[in-house]
Amino acid sequence: MCGGMLVEALEAESTPEAEEAVSLWNLHKENLATMMKDVSEHGRSLVSLGFEADIDFASRQNTYDILAVRDGDSIVRKAQ
Repeated sequence: MCGGMLVEALEAESTPEAEEAVSLWNLHKENLATMMKDVSEHGRSLVSLGFEADIDFASRQNTYDILAVRDGDSIVRKAQ
């Protein structure tokens, strides 16, 4: 699903796989947390372990105006 989000956002070249990913993204993009909690086996496992709030947090989009990039072995905040 994240792949579909990226293909759509970057207006990347379309392949059958990319189109499927975009379709999945469009189906769930308005309710990511719900999809992650109810459809994803791993998400259901996290909920059962008490991590529902973590799924809610992880499903938020465009919350911060930063970009994380890899710098060697580290992930750093990209300078503006």
